Amino acid sequence: MSECLILTHIFLEDLQKPIAMNVFANSFILLTILSFYALLIAKMHHIC
Repeated sequence: MSECLILTHIFLEDLQKPIAMNVFANSFILLTILSFYALLIAKMHHIC
């Protein structure tokens, strides 16, 4: 469980960098990223 939380934390940190650099462009891409993140959570839920 803790490994999944660490992976989630790393993923969120990497996600914040491009958003901070270009909020407007990434606000459009954010929907796609969140969809991918939702699938990632689902997969991690099965693994853990």
